[in-house]
Amino acid sequence: MGHLLEMVRASDGAVQLEMGAIAVLPGAQETIQKGILSSLHGQNLRVASYIHNVSQVSCHPLYPLWFDPQTSGGLLAAVPSEQAIACLKDLHSAGYPESRVVGKVVPRSEGSPVTFTLN
Repeated sequence: MGHLLEMVRASDGAVQLEMGAIAVLPGAQETIQKGILSSLHGQNLRVASYIHNVSQVSCHPLYPLWFDPQTSGGLLAAVPSEQAIACLKDLHSAGYPESRVVGKVVPRSEGSPVTFTLN
């Protein structure tokens, strides 16, 4: 989430993220439900203040995973929407089957730059 916020700030845009779109490793949800979080989770959670609808989404079971530092942020890319499907196909063909679209860039309006949709 921290690296995403840096990208959004640099572009002066905003993002709509799909809460359930992230790939989840087996056992990750169960681990979080037991209260086992990364030592950096609290630090990463500070960027939650930039989420427009945080009160609506913070209780979602996947919410804590968006702040997990184990991806190191290097797994996020902004791709033009018209190229997203082709990019995914290429990533899947290259051996990255868990690659997916997790949201979209939208024009910045009033309020916080990150919004989650629940699906």
